[in-house]
Amino acid sequence: VAGWERASVFIKKNSRKPAVLFEGGADPADIKQGGLGDCWFLSSLSVLCLDQDRLKKLFIAADEAKGIYTVRLFINGRFQSITVDDYLPVRKDGHPAFSQPGGPKGTEVWVMMAEKAYAKAAGSFEAMEGGFVQDGLVDLTGGIGTRLSFEGGAGQKLYDDKIVGILMFLRCYVVMRNFRDVSPVYRERMAMLHNGSLFRTGNLGFNWLFAIKFFF
Repeated sequence: VAGWERASVFIKKNSRKPAVLFEGGADPADIKQGGLGDCWFLSSLSVLCLDQDRLKKLFIAADEAKGIYTVRLFINGRFQSITVDDYLPVRKDGHPAFSQPGGPKGTEVWVMMAEKAYAKAAGSFEAMEGGFVQDGLVDLTGGIGTRLSFEGGAGQKLYDDKIVGILMFLRCYVVMRNFRDVSPVYRERMAMLHNGSLFRTGNLGFNWLFAIKFFF
């Protein structure tokens, strides 16, 4: 981190357009991880993109001109309103050090503001290094988080019970074997324990297909 800069300023420099909370709807493609190890939290946000109303209700107030946002989080067993400004850590090149602007024009700040609000509630950005997707979902929704195992015959039972067809969240262990076309950088990253969000499933009779978004 080389310093702090307003999101509205560096977005204007890079896109020549004003910063906005949302440009249309939220999309998992809006979420781009930076130098912070909070893929678990970003995975939680990506899952909420499947429920646009719930995601947008996270932001109970937004003044885009002043760069002030209030996010509703479920912290320590109760909903709390966390207000943050849009000053964010930046690298030497002036780009944000952590999550990046989203949207087709690179003007959306909803991911960055959610990340900053969560960091404020946690005590610092550093406190967000490492975590579990289900914990992030609890803090974002006030719901109940759990973990489901796909080992042995449990995976087939989950599919038969149509639990997999409901909104589900995975913490994925990726085992690399023979991915010669994958660059060494991503090969190393994918070989590590990483978080992903499950969006779609399909059963071909002899195998399953999963659509999973990973954050690197």
